[in-house]
Amino acid sequence: MDNNLKPVKSVRTNIKKFESLSFADATKGSRPENDGSGKEIDLRKAQSPRSDQSIRSSGSSKTLIQVVDDSGSTLSSKPASPGDEPSPDSTLLSLSTEDVSPSDKPHSVSEAKKSPKANERSSPLNSASADQNRVSLTSSAPTLDVVSEDKNDRRPLPAVKGISSPKEATLILKSNPDFEHLTSVLSYLKDGLEDRHDFNVKVHSAASSALLHALVGTTVKNYWETLESMRNERRMLFGCLSSITGLATVRASLVSLIQDFKQGDTRTQAVTTARVALAEKVMLLLAQILRPQKTNSFLSNILKDVFRLYVRSGQREAIVQELVSLIAGSRLHSTAGEATAIFSRSEAKDDNGLWMGDARQWSTWLGGNITYAASQIEVHEEEKWRALGSLMKRGFSLGHPETIVSEIYRGLLLGSKALWPQMQALYDGLRLRSDRGIFLSVLLRDLTKKFLSTRVQQSNYELEIDNREAVAGVAAIVAGLVETNSTYEDFLVGFLTADGVIESFDTKRAMLAVLATKEEKLRNILEKSLKLFGDKYKIQHGSMLQQEVLMQIVLLTFGYLHRMKSDAVAELSHSSLFLNAVSSRLGASLPRARFLGMILGTCVSHLVDGEKNALKFGDEDMKTAESKWYHSLVNLRDEVGSIESLKALARQSASTETLSSQSHGPPSGYRSSKATTAKRKIEHTSRVISIEEVQDSESEDEDSLVPYQKPDEDPSDSDDDPTLVNRSKPTAPVYITSLITQLRSDEPDTLQIALRAAPSLIRRKVGFGTEISENIDTLLSTLINLQAKGGGLEEEEFHSLRLQSLIACFLALPERVGHWLSSIYFEGDFSNSQRAVILTVIGLGSRELAGFEDEQLLTQNTPANQTQSPFPSKRLPPNLAAIYSSTSPTPSPLTTITNQISHSTIQPLALSAADAATGPKILKVRTFSSRLTKSNSNTHPQTKTKPRKTTIPKSLHHTLSTTLYLPLCTRLNLLTSYRSSLSTPFLSPFPLHLTLQTLTLLLHALGPHAPQLHPLTHETLLLLLALHVLPADTSLDQLVLPGTLQLLLTVLEVNIAAGGVAEERLVTEFGEMCAELVRWVGGLEGAGVAKPREEEEMGMGRGMPWTVLAAGIQVKWMEVGRKFQGRMLGLMGGEEGW
Repeated sequence: MDNNLKPVKSVRTNIKKFESLSFADATKGSRPENDGSGKEIDLRKAQSPRSDQSIRSSGSSKTLIQVVDDSGSTLSSKPASPGDEPSPDSTLLSLSTEDVSPSDKPHSVSEAKKSPKANERSSPLNSASADQNRVSLTSSAPTLDVVSEDKNDRRPLPAVKGISSPKEATLILKSNPDFEHLTSVLSYLKDGLEDRHDFNVKVHSAASSALLHALVGTTVKNYWETLESMRNERRMLFGCLSSITGLATVRASLVSLIQDFKQGDTRTQAVTTARVALAEKVMLLLAQILRPQKTNSFLSNILKDVFRLYVRSGQREAIVQELVSLIAGSRLHSTAGEATAIFSRSEAKDDNGLWMGDARQWSTWLGGNITYAASQIEVHEEEKWRALGSLMKRGFSLGHPETIVSEIYRGLLLGSKALWPQMQALYDGLRLRSDRGIFLSVLLRDLTKKFLSTRVQQSNYELEIDNREAVAGVAAIVAGLVETNSTYEDFLVGFLTADGVIESFDTKRAMLAVLATKEEKLRNILEKSLKLFGDKYKIQHGSMLQQEVLMQIVLLTFGYLHRMKSDAVAELSHSSLFLNAVSSRLGASLPRARFLGMILGTCVSHLVDGEKNALKFGDEDMKTAESKWYHSLVNLRDEVGSIESLKALARQSASTETLSSQSHGPPSGYRSSKATTAKRKIEHTSRVISIEEVQDSESEDEDSLVPYQKPDEDPSDSDDDPTLVNRSKPTAPVYITSLITQLRSDEPDTLQIALRAAPSLIRRKVGFGTEISENIDTLLSTLINLQAKGGGLEEEEFHSLRLQSLIACFLALPERVGHWLSSIYFEGDFSNSQRAVILTVIGLGSRELAGFEDEQLLTQNTPANQTQSPFPSKRLPPNLAAIYSSTSPTPSPLTTITNQISHSTIQPLALSAADAATGPKILKVRTFSSRLTKSNSNTHPQTKTKPRKTTIPKSLHHTLSTTLYLPLCTRLNLLTSYRSSLSTPFLSPFPLHLTLQTLTLLLHALGPHAPQLHPLTHETLLLLLALHVLPADTSLDQLVLPGTLQLLLTVLEVNIAAGGVAEERLVTEFGEMCAELVRWVGGLEGAGVAKPREEEEMGMGRGMPWTVLAAGIQVKWMEVGRKFQGRMLGLMGGEEGW
């Protein structure tokens, strides 16, 4: 069979060496071509609607028509006749037979009015036969492919006429058009948006997708700079792309650029620069689409278009789900973040698109758009509220739910007008009950952070309760949400009685104020709380912080119920729940648990029996300020107020932030203006030395005057204008207020002088007046937020001086600063480096307060300490020292001290084991243990006689245990009890490693004679039990595992050194917990934990190898077992290796 008689699927026109083309009226007499299969294809119609135009080529141009089959093989070829017109597209195009049929004409405006669903029929979401209506790149009909070798050649287009179809607009955009043709396409699309013809580019279809893809590729690459100066055309472009299809198209372009950048040739600087510039244009285009005229109206406009263009609810739901996945499901955000990381340049002037790569700023944008859309929706439009609810719920997965919720309630409630109906409708728009609970929980957490006190434990037990207006305002917001449905109040009951949930004291007050008039809810809270409060297992193994929080809830609830119905309190006081709770507490072995039981019994007895007949205990703890504070909780009464108080606080905080930003630092505190003025006057006064009257004498010999020598050349005098010379040199600060001012200075020299003078100045001010106590909070915030600004300070010296200054603040006011540091570590928004500074201050400051000397560790990186380096002739040049120097990185002070503590514990055990392995002692002249004793006495001969440099305060143990150790230990224990908390920064390896090291130093500083050793041991073992059941990637991390074992070894060492009572308590009261931990330690090697290499051991900043620590723990536990062998066998029975 002849090749020309085979079935033909497509005709390919290949233009080789295409030089110049022009369109003219020279093909009116052209005839249709026959492909040999009986079908005729009119090339003039296949070209475009411009069928009356022709191609005029030069004599050197060659046009070849190739007939190919399905497999792509060439069947025949022949030169093209002058009438065979190729498409004006300079790239590969593909048109189906439907595209070239004479019946393919646009509908008129009248037809569009008669058939309003014309756009719906073209959407793939509307019909099962959508694939037939789509402009496909493959078809059973013959297709015409035009390929040009010179893709950069711009062929002249005809004069601009009215565009009649989206296919024609797409062909124009693909033909590398000039700006006049681009404007005509934008005008055509704008007419469709205004319903002047039946094609709307915002309706999802294959035609709109292809057109928008061509539009983005043309405008961004060729005409972006031109559009920036043309307001109308730019507005038309953004209007066309402000749809779900437009967003998907821009995102696809950005993804393509990212892939090309990863896979392409980046060796030439020109290629890389061009790609980066193009990606920045796409990023800027996307940013301006998402922020039309820098407003939050994008989401509102999208929802209006969706509910206007799509009639069926199923179509709208599908479109809304696509919108949710794009803007709230991190598809756009993740792509923008990757593009920002790849293409962002430091020299880029316009950073309007960089915010899309930051999760917090994206959440802020999403929350603002949800707020604006909610303010534009009527309350009865339930489908739109469900769409906003889906967006809000999905947005929580971005990692910043507080940011989204904060934007919503601040915009709807704390603005000029409170939009309560919209806020309630938005809350009801969340479909699932669990989603509403999450929203309310996030709302309470953000309100607490912004308006209430975040403290869980009281730093000072004052009888006067503050923050009443703020608590009333927060209660008003919560009450406004839950009043629409009584079942929403169950969320508050669940928050108050949940096991392990810790809320601040003011937050509990606000929630109980909302439920103050609900007798049934108050009874439910008391029943659940008393059941948990009297649980013997919770008393023995629960965190003491949880028990104290539960105690506060019980007392507050008893007070509200007593004021509402006193008979109900009397009934509950005789119930089995109450009696079992008090008796279980009084019979507990923990002193703190007994104290809480006595508080509960006496408080309820005062309410029921009166003050005269109330129950009384003759314990000294019942006369303390803490006991009186707990007794005052039953009389505390908060009410639901108005949100106007929160508006005033919001304006006050906004003004404070403005002043803080203007002063380049945190707010200056709460000191009075008079005191500040007086201090400034004192600071700038001068002292007159003497006044001497000098009489003129003409007889004085002027020749005897010796003139001054000419001064050396001053670089500052080189300026031509002497008024511009700054001769004011910074001086060292004398007062704390001037120190804070200089620390906030932007001048590196001023910061250098202030930072070097800060440690000694703070220590000198201790005990002299109230200057330290009045400015301590501001000084701490300034030092922690301080950043290195260059100058004469190196980075190591800067961190060392800042650390010394913070330690001086801690030593000045240990209890107050200790509470502040332990609270701000968990509640403050800090980076990992700032949290590391806080933990280092706690650890080293506590040791110095206890009398230990660690000054060398603080100054090991300062220039004064670096003067001990070898003589210059003994050093290598800097360029060679960087290559051949074998010095290991200096470990942190916490790691160094922790290693010393572990070494002092492990070394005697190792020497004893060496003595036992080398034979009986009677056969040895000298044992290894005696050598250790001799070496210690030779190395430190002055330790027995040298007195301590500092006086240990009497409240040392109370300060370190109640203000530092227990808050850190209990809060960290609570974080491990939530699965969602595994993503928090506190449980990542590095912060967790530092926290465990800090706890080890604190426990070692407290020593074996601490009165609070019993609760300290209890809380530490609870924390270790929680840590060892975490996922393996956390608990067995190479940083976390040594810290866990060091803390366990220190607990055993301190209790053994405390004497027989504490040692026996390890076996009796804490025996099960210790046995479980020792079993876990013994199974680490079998669990597949990698053994550390020799170079990763001491000196590399990772501490002592975990294998050595594990052996020391087992040996210590065996020593305890020898003394209490019977009990130990009962605990360890059935375990191998014991």
